[in-house]
Amino acid sequence: TVLSSHPEHGVLVACKQRFTQHDALELGPFTGESFRVPMTELKSPDYQAIERTKPSSLLRLPFTHGVAVNQVLRVRRGSAPCAP
Repeated sequence: TVLSSHPEHGVLVACKQRFTQHDALELGPFTGESFRVPMTELKSPDYQAIERTKPSSLLRLPFTHGVAVNQVLRVRRGSAPCAP
């Protein structure tokens, strides 16, 4: 779940499952089609680089236009890619 989204501070996410930078994240917006959120880097809330998330942890992603507070991100492993 997206907790905040800011161009300078990135996107702060509450994680509910484990994933890595190599997994694909898909955003289900309030209106329109789902789209992939780029994961060029994973960081902790205090901007430290991390390799994988843990359930019940917070994660900071690079800012992506179209991502808003309370939207849900889903991890997609081994499935067809969603729209870019």
